[in-house]
Order: sequence, then structure tokens, then C-alpha cells
Amino acid sequence: MEHLPGESLVSYNRNIPEILAQATLDLHQIDPVPIRQSLLSAGIEEKLFTGLGEREDYIHSHDLHWLKPALRWIHENRPKEEDAICHCDIHAGNILVENGEISGVFDWESFKIDDPCRDYGSTFILYSVLIPSARPERTREYASRLEKYLDLVRSQRHLDSWKLEYYQAVSVFG
Repeated sequence: MEHLPGESLVSYNRNIPEILAQATLDLHQIDPVPIRQSLLSAGIEEKLFTGLGEREDYIHSHDLHWLKPALRWIHENRPKEEDAICHCDIHAGNILVENGEISGVFDWESFKIDDPCRDYGSTFILYSVLIPSARPERTREYASRLEKYLDLVRSQRHLDSWKLEYYQAVSVFG
């Protein structure tokens, strides 16, 4: 397999919120219908590329009773959604850039067909909790990037606050 050209957006270290927002917005423009049909035709269960997938099965099969109220809340409060291709782990380390343009997006392990807010919620959690916990000295920088990223997304599409909060919870959960 040939390698994609470019360098990690982390190494590029310029225009990170802008490139991150553009990558996410572009991704959500891809029609999910043929991808869903291909996955189903290949015998892949829909629950593996929607919702909480195998995490929900794991909770039930291992009787993780303390997580069941959260799981119930997720099901009971699920907002009306639109289908989109969601990376679910979109951050600067998973984007390649060449000459200031996106040349690739990788690490599709968490991919789902879900509401676009699933990506915004997971990116919110990544940049507000997970990444800063590894590099606490850069917390303010990450918060600034996150705020700019969300502002850029909001300039291109309506971002429902309730959905964003809901998918933040989903992201933390699974």
C-alpha cells in the first residue's frame, strides 16, 4: 500500500482549528447511504457501525450494572439525528497535511454512521479532557483551539447545543 503524502497536522502545527473543522465538515458531506449498504451487504451488523456498537454488548455481557443507568439515559435521550460519516476520533494527530491542504485522514477504528454532532462531541471531549490530561501545561492552548474549532463549525452549520452535550456524554461513555 502506498503511503499518503504529507505530515501530521500536529507536526504541521499551523491552522489546526481551521484544518480540523474543514476535515470534519467535509467528512460529513459524504453520502453515508452507499457505505451503509456496502457494510450491510458485507454481512457487518448495523449495530457495529451505529450507536454504541460493541461497547453496549460488552456492558451487558459483563454485567457492568453501574454503567446501565448511563446506557439507559443515552437511549432515552437520543435526539433526532441526521446520518453522516463520523470519524469519532478526529484530532490533529489523525489528519495529514501537504502544502496546507488535507491529504488524508486515518485511524478509522471508531468510525460510525451517526449524527455529525457525534464528531463534534468527541472532539470536544478530546480537546477539553483527554489530550490536556496528557499535557496539562498546554490546557489553555487546547481550550483555545477547541473554541476556535467550534466557532468555525458553527459558521458553516447549525450546531445544536443539546445535541453537542448529548454526544459529549456518548463520547465519554463509548
